[in-house]
Amino acid sequence: MAAVADTVAPSGWDHPHALGGVALACALALAAACGEGAAVVCTGDVTLTTREDALLARSCTYITGTLIIAWSDVATVDLPALTTVGGHVLVLENAVLTDVSLPVLTTVGGAVFILDNGALANVSIPALDPAASSITGSPALAGCLAAGPCP
Repeated sequence: MAAVADTVAPSGWDHPHALGGVALACALALAAACGEGAAVVCTGDVTLTTREDALLARSCTYITGTLIIAWSDVATVDLPALTTVGGHVLVLENAVLTDVSLPVLTTVGGAVFILDNGALANVSIPALDPAASSITGSPALAGCLAAGPCP
C-alpha cells in the first residue's frame, strides 16, 4: 500500500493539517506509479479548501485522520476512490458548496458532521452503513447515508 508521508500546507496557508500542494502531488505520483486502482493512504487530517485540493485528493483511498471540507471556494467535492476515513468527516461553513459525493466510502472512525453549508443541495454517501455512522448538524440530510443523493 502506498503512503503519503506528512501533510504539507498549501503555500500561503499555515494550517498544520492541510493536505495540499506537495503532499497531494506526491499522492498522485504514487497512484500513477502503482497503477490504476492502487491504494493511496493520505496520512493525518486532509483539509480541502481549494479546487486544487479537491481535485488532487481524488486519489486518496484511505485518510488516516479527519476529512475536513471547510471554508472553501469549492462547488463540488467528488472523492471516487475514498473508502475509509480514520477520524471524522467534517463539511462545515462552505458558502458555495453544492454537491458532495463519496460513492465508495464504507468506513468512518468518527461521525459525519454537515453544518452551515447554505448552498449544499446534494450529498451522496451511499456505501456508508447508517448504523455505523451518523450525520450530525443537518437532520434533514440523515437519510443520505444509505439513500444516495438527496437534498
